[in-house]
Amino acid sequence: MKVKRVSEKYLHKVVDKIKFSEFVKSLLVDGDGEQNWRCCQLTFIDRGSAYKHVSVFHLDLVKGYSDETVHSKVVKREDCDSCLESIEITDFETKPVVSHTCTCDGAFVVLLYYYYTNLLGETHNVERWQRQVCTEFKLIGKIRIADEGINGTVEGCDCSTEKYIQAMLNYRLFSNMLRTDFKKSTGNGCCFDDLKVGIHSELCTLGITPQELKPAVGNHLSPEEFHQKLREKEELSGTGASKEPLLLDCRNFYESKIGYFDGAVKPDLRKFSYFTEYVDKNQELFNNREILTYCTGGIRCERASAYVKQATNCSNVFQLKGGIHKYLEQYPDSELYKGKLFVFDNRYGISIGDSDRPAVSNCFFCPAPCDKYELCSTAGCCQLVLICEHCRESGITTCCDTCAQNAKLNQVCKQCRCTVTRERATTESL
Repeated sequence: MKVKRVSEKYLHKVVDKIKFSEFVKSLLVDGDGEQNWRCCQLTFIDRGSAYKHVSVFHLDLVKGYSDETVHSKVVKREDCDSCLESIEITDFETKPVVSHTCTCDGAFVVLLYYYYTNLLGETHNVERWQRQVCTEFKLIGKIRIADEGINGTVEGCDCSTEKYIQAMLNYRLFSNMLRTDFKKSTGNGCCFDDLKVGIHSELCTLGITPQELKPAVGNHLSPEEFHQKLREKEELSGTGASKEPLLLDCRNFYESKIGYFDGAVKPDLRKFSYFTEYVDKNQELFNNREILTYCTGGIRCERASAYVKQATNCSNVFQLKGGIHKYLEQYPDSELYKGKLFVFDNRYGISIGDSDRPAVSNCFFCPAPCDKYELCSTAGCCQLVLICEHCRESGITTCCDTCAQNAKLNQVCKQCRCTVTRERATTESL
């Protein structure tokens, strides 16, 4: 019998896999006849979610896994009031990021931010630095880098996201950023599948190069100023004034479906890159009016408001600084905003503040109120669909009849009825 020699490197890989499997197994708890995995004060109902959580947040502990004492360190974390002082973050450009050990109570935070600045010739350096910082701080999410700046959404524990903010503010190219540029919301540890950092031609895809269309300057309204504008618009709406300000939602249709400012025009757009077509087709709608634009966090309005100003005869074009996110931080109970805020992560919709906002949208297949998006179950389809619990229990899990048929035939969806029948940019009726 011929014995195959195994390299030491291969043996290390096998040992690492066994350690990982044993570590996840140590998180297993039984309750009411069901198996759950418990870690960081979170409960995972399937092994895949537990594997993902450990791979993102606890690989350092897996490497040193030998007995149950490691498990106790993960499940019973100590308070992290002093952890911010344990690491002094100075210059991440020349010094490696120090090893980060989280000791917080397991509360997860999602950061949303963007910053327009000249990164020409620096994008690859910023990309490497972001990967290093996010890996060291155990952050997951999506970060877009372009010559015109950076746009990111990352998730991690409370202390690691705080250190990430400090690192950004200390970085030479982002030193003019403010803490208020970062929007915070409650995470769940699984808002993203992994970390993606990439270099792109635009921070948000409009289809016009940054050289051809730069962000608008000097037209930002604080949440307080925007709120006052909405009140003034509300007073004018019943007077029959011919030049009432136009409140314009710069997001996609599936975003505004579950939440919007009352009285806003909500373009039926599937992609932000169709926004320019919408403006060009609706010149009469914009005709010499004051424009109030808003989006999720403010970044799309930077270019959308600039294009409106360039392509129409509107001179007073304003945007909500920090987007709906910052507005709801300031006015969490405002009746001027209806529904939830759509976000581009696995949560899809969030309520900012203590109260859960009532649904303003309905199930795709019945009149029941519903604001919880899920992906169409047909392989290859990326459509988000609102299906109430009753319809789901009856077996409806697809976005349209085309996808339902594909699912029955076990076929991959290339393009379903939802996309085929939707016009790129509609003309508003005046």
